[in-house]
Amino acid sequence: MSDNIPTKDQISKLLSFLQNNNKKVFSTVLRAFLLAILILSIYTSVSLWKKLHKKNFNHVLLNGSIISQKEEIASLQNQIYKSELLLTNLNEIVLNQYDILEFLQTTNLTSVTLKNYQNNLVVQGKIFLDKPNKKAVLIANDLDILPKGYTYQLWAVFKINPTSIGTFGTDDNGNAIMKIEYVPNPQRVKRFIVTKELGSGSPEPTGDMYLLGSL
Repeated sequence: MSDNIPTKDQISKLLSFLQNNNKKVFSTVLRAFLLAILILSIYTSVSLWKKLHKKNFNHVLLNGSIISQKEEIASLQNQIYKSELLLTNLNEIVLNQYDILEFLQTTNLTSVTLKNYQNNLVVQGKIFLDKPNKKAVLIANDLDILPKGYTYQLWAVFKINPTSIGTFGTDDNGNAIMKIEYVPNPQRVKRFIVTKELGSGSPEPTGDMYLLGSL
């Protein structure tokens, strides 16, 4: 059976015969062979390009997913921070309100009525003064909502010179509650006044007197 297998010499002679005696046939076969190689090469290139494109696309998707996850994590961290800040503020408000309620239950408080000095002395607040402990609480309502850059300032007036004992603002309805941790010489206080001051307050009254209360 091995005798039927053409040898290299026989193949060479066959190719030589085709080249010399039937160039047209050889040329056609060669062109077909080259075309087949070209098609195979194109197919292989396209296949490789598709695989590479798929890998790049998957890589882009992976990077996009990582970036998206990082942005989502950053957003969640920001929300957690805001929630913690809100809880802290609410906790401070609750503790402050509880502290004020506890203070108002103190016996022997001196009540000082605050009247609007610019509006026919309409009552708009009170100061509850704890003389023995030198503390006080101011509660006011329906106050003017001050423009940005201004504040209310509370003063204790003795004989002549007033002493600042705190600044405060209002809520959206013009209501205010402030605890004064220290009132100097409460036994000697003649009156309390509230003025409108620029910025975070003043070392001495410069704005118009708004509220007035005498002991």
